[in-house]
Amino acid sequence: MTNNKQQTAVEKVSFATIQRYLQNRNWQKIQSKREHLVIYYKDSPNPTEILLPLDRNFIDYNELIFNALQKISKNENRNIEQVINEMTNNKQQTAVDSIIEFCQKQMDNDSSIHKGVYLSIIKFCKEQITEESEIHWKTTLITSKPMEMTNNKEFVPYELALELKQLGFDKPCFGVYATKDGYVRKSAYDENGDAPTYSQAFRWFRETFNLHSNISSWRDDNNLSFSHEFEIYDLQGCWEGDASTTYEEAELACLKKLIEIVKTYGGGEQ
Repeated sequence: MTNNKQQTAVEKVSFATIQRYLQNRNWQKIQSKREHLVIYYKDSPNPTEILLPLDRNFIDYNELIFNALQKISKNENRNIEQVINEMTNNKQQTAVDSIIEFCQKQMDNDSSIHKGVYLSIIKFCKEQITEESEIHWKTTLITSKPMEMTNNKEFVPYELALELKQLGFDKPCFGVYATKDGYVRKSAYDENGDAPTYSQAFRWFRETFNLHSNISSWRDDNNLSFSHEFEIYDLQGCWEGDASTTYEEAELACLKKLIEIVKTYGGGEQ
């Protein structure tokens, strides 16, 4: 086959389409030591091994795709055109493969905040997708911004969330820490969020350890600014914090003290 025909054959199918085709025909998938490369093997009618790239930017991508088509053709005793026609005959499945390939490529190129979104779309596509959905999903992914939480003041800092988890906090959250410096995005529909709000955290301490907290605010003597101070109560006594210049600083200090109390006393008892 000439190079032009080879290029035409490669353009008609993607690695995702070939991968699904092989999986549906019980080819054995073997993980390769090389990144973005997978091996498929079948021992009948003759032992056959296929190297399949998982990235269009992979070196020798076209050659590997064409070699895969040749080996499938030989294994099935059909010409390449017949194999390609069968691979692309299911328009709905072709749309699924196209979107999966697109999402996998975006996950490699984009920041981590997109990963949960792309994984969710891939899962959705596998469950219910139509050919018409392909353009819609691609356009949405390219033009839309990440699913952001614009007010991170509502969420507990990442380090404190880890401490809460160690204390047993396991409540569902609708935020996800995308980065360790505190950036929070909305959780995708199939994700379990791990970013609690301050309100969730304070409620959890009340319900779990009977530790009740309150933040008071008052004006200074010149009525030019406010100061803020936390108080924590249980049935045994009270803990008070130092004055803070902002309400958010008082919230943070209060949460740190609640964690300290539970670590020290196992709850609200002194």
